[in-house]
Amino acid sequence: MKEFYTYGSEAYAPVPIELPSHLPEEPKMEEPLIIEEKKGASLLTVIGAGVVLILFLGLLVSMIRLFEARSERAELQRQVNQLQTQQEQLNAQYESAIDMDTVAQRAEALGMHPPSADQIQYIEVGEDGASAEDALTP
Repeated sequence: MKEFYTYGSEAYAPVPIELPSHLPEEPKMEEPLIIEEKKGASLLTVIGAGVVLILFLGLLVSMIRLFEARSERAELQRQVNQLQTQQEQLNAQYESAIDMDTVAQRAEALGMHPPSADQIQYIEVGEDGASAEDALTP
């Protein structure tokens, strides 16, 4: 069967379409040149990764040392608080251990006695800052 074009005024003038006996071969396209990228890392990338790794390790070591220092400080603070509490307890025991009656009895046993009235001298120190030596000299 024959086919006819039917565009506008040409519809009235039929023209048969001839089919080619064989189709032309598809033009061969050259394959594009594919440049394969290097699979290895560049020197700059290796150096950058090394620097980042070193900085990370330094940060990690610093954080560990800081944690240890804080732990040691907390332990020392706990020991200081414990020693202060112990000092307060010992001071209280010391002050309660002094019995003036026992001291007076021991002094009498050793032959000690209170000073007589002529052995007591009173020194007045003025407000102008006169020393005790100035008050003793006639």
